[in-house]
Amino acid sequence: MSQLITLSKPEEKVMTNLLKIENSATKKIKSFQYLDTDKMYSISSQIFEGLTDYVLSSKQKSTEESNTQKGREWGSGRILADIIEESATTTEKRFLHDYSYNLFEDALVRAQRVIELDETNIAENITNINDKSFVRITGKALFNDTNRVVKSLTNFNEFGYAVWYMTQGKDLVKAYKENKASANKIVDRNKKAATLSHIDGIVNFKELIEEAGLYIDPEHLHNMAYLLDYGYEGQFEIQLPLYLEDSAYLFSAQLKRGMLKEEEALLIRKFSRETEKEFTVFGILTQSRGVSEKLDSYRKTDSDQTLKQALMNFVSTLTKLEDTFTGKLEHEYVIDPIAVYIEL
Repeated sequence: MSQLITLSKPEEKVMTNLLKIENSATKKIKSFQYLDTDKMYSISSQIFEGLTDYVLSSKQKSTEESNTQKGREWGSGRILADIIEESATTTEKRFLHDYSYNLFEDALVRAQRVIELDETNIAENITNINDKSFVRITGKALFNDTNRVVKSLTNFNEFGYAVWYMTQGKDLVKAYKENKASANKIVDRNKKAATLSHIDGIVNFKELIEEAGLYIDPEHLHNMAYLLDYGYEGQFEIQLPLYLEDSAYLFSAQLKRGMLKEEEALLIRKFSRETEKEFTVFGILTQSRGVSEKLDSYRKTDSDQTLKQALMNFVSTLTKLEDTFTGKLEHEYVIDPIAVYIEL
């Protein structure tokens, strides 16, 4: 007959801690690329009731430890409050924000307020996307940095010439310069002018670069750069396209540059503009697939147009114009992002 083994309190504590460590080790680890801490803590203060009261009381009397917590999620809420207080009074520790996000997301998942989407379940779950407060989408990502695109357009011809020179034109340019130098040594002015003109007629660098696809009309580049700069205003966007055999879904989110864990250029260098790794975007759905119903600011009035009415008409026209290059696509879902991460 087996005999029950009783553990002392210190031994029980050790066993409990070992179990916690084992559970933590098997749990998926998140490598955060983006975290909107302001939005996370704003929502957290509503999930974990009493969180804000705890923070305020801590500020008023930082040496006094509060032992009460109004919220149902006492442990998680208290930890989050401690993290906020720690961040407010000392040097910000990013790893604390990462841990608090795990508590935040876990609480929302337990409350069944999150819909999870990827290529394996999107066909059956996409119709329920508006039934949940939060969405978590996983898939390979695309990064669109408007600032970088505008800069590339502005400097495209200079960049094109440099590429052409290094790959095709170095010897040709060298020969051209040597011939020009020899022609400039001719004493007879008429003969010199004729020789220089002949050399310039033989070689047309612009034509050669254009044939290589490395030259675009400067006026076209200028206007394209202007439209992108005006329409997108330096946005940094992540897109997660999910493809099925007979349909496609696009999830897009505008990221605040200041909330990125590292610089945009470094992020793209590490993962590529079109990533091999799968990224997860967690946030709030703001625009759904299909044609959005928008308030038409134009209203028919009497023949006498007021200044306010004229302004409304202008805004309506401007909105339609902007939609031609910044409007949502038919198969696109727009997300207000809270976090972007890779699961390891």
